[in-house]
This record gives sequence, structure tokens and C-alpha cells, in this order.
Amino acid sequence: MSVLWKRWENLWTSLPHLWFELTLSDDRTHFMYFVERVLCLHDADIKRFTLSCEVPCDAPRVHSWVSAAVRKNVTDLYIEIPHLAGLPCTICFSSLKILTIKYFVFGDEGTTQKLFSDLPVLEKLYLEDCSWEFIKVLSISAPQLHFLSISELQTEILENCQIIIFGDCLKEFVYTGHLLMDYCLFNSLFLETADIDLVPCDITSEEMSYRVHNLLVGVCNVKYLTLSYEVVQFLVDAPELCLIFLSSTTYWIWNSLWEN
Repeated sequence: MSVLWKRWENLWTSLPHLWFELTLSDDRTHFMYFVERVLCLHDADIKRFTLSCEVPCDAPRVHSWVSAAVRKNVTDLYIEIPHLAGLPCTICFSSLKILTIKYFVFGDEGTTQKLFSDLPVLEKLYLEDCSWEFIKVLSISAPQLHFLSISELQTEILENCQIIIFGDCLKEFVYTGHLLMDYCLFNSLFLETADIDLVPCDITSEEMSYRVHNLLVGVCNVKYLTLSYEVVQFLVDAPELCLIFLSSTTYWIWNSLWEN
């Protein structure tokens, strides 16, 4: 066995970034065994843990992999698995600073609420094309969160869910989608930039107006605001919203509206 091979054999168990990707053509059983083997032998802290699968994976196994990464003080967690039912509520993400979750199906309100209430040092949160089935109200209250991005483009099914965001430290907010959920921002006094891109869909204009109103009221203190054409149309039809913006930091808002 070469010296180079022996050196690599020792090094891979301490790599700070682990990236696992399962495609449609890969062997699912072999993939799961490989992930478990790597995590079992890994003997150092993990900075970034990426798990991307094009097919559904066994939820208990995924939960055990995430738990293993958390035990190794993971700071950046990216999980992209279709139809995965949330994350285990028994995990405390004490070191997690960046969290990206894609295609999740959140079905239990209690465990989902615990997840988004137990992120003490989280700074960036990305929610991409997740489903909030059976959840009526969810609050996101990570005390150190300064960046939040929400994207929902894969479905046009209106969900009766209200997501309340407590943005005590929030500085940047990005939204792209159909406003399938009702989003409300509170305490976003330090918000510097907001980018809201509303994608047209078949939702009734009355319901959409209500949700646009709630979202815009939450970002009325922002310094720089970027709005898509569809959102501007709602502003034109809702003069009371324009008055709210004019009473705050509207100089930058109107520049962004009219100069673009």
C-alpha cells in the first residue's frame, strides 16, 4: 500500500465537509450503507453536511444521519429529499448556523414548532418548496437569524397555514412564490433589504390581496425593497399600503419601484 493511500485513508475520516448525493440511477441500498459507514468512522467535527436525494429515503435513517452530524457540531446543514417528513424533534441544533431544507413535508405541528424554536445560533435559513400539511400556525423565532429565504414554486395548492416570523435580528428577507401560506413578520425593525417576487397562480384575488397585505406590512420598515410587477399591482389597488410605506423609510422603496 502506497504512502499516499495511507495518508488519504487517515485524512478522509476528518474531512470538515461531507456531501452525499443519491441520483435516480444509483443503488439506494448501497448509498445508505455508504453514508452510515462514513458517519460511523468520521472522527472530527463537521462544518457542512449535505444530503441530496432524487428519490425518497427512509426517514428514520435520515434522522439518524442528521443526528450524527449534529453530534459532530455541524454548522451548515443542507437536506434535499422529496417527501421527507420533517426532522427529529429530539435534536438540539446547538451549533447550527445555516439550515437549508428542500421538499420537506411538515405534517405534525408540535414537532415542527419545536424544530423552529430550538435554533439558538442559526443565522441563515432557506426553506425551498416545502409543504406544511395539517399545520395551522407556525412561528419561526431563531434569536440570531439575520437572513431568511423562502421559495415555493413547485405547487399551486393553497395551504391554510400561517407562518409567523419573529425577526428581532433579521436583516435580509427573500420570498419567491405564490404566497400559498400566510406570512407575517413581526419585530423586523433592523430589516435592511427585502425582495418579494410574487409568481402568478390561480388563487383568488381577494385571498391574495390579504396575504400580500400581511407580508408587506411586516417589511414596512425596510431600507431597500425590491418588488415584482405582480406585487406592485396590488400596491396600486391598495392605497392604504402606500401610506404605510410613506410613513417609514419610503425613499429607497420608491426608488426601487420606479427606477427599475
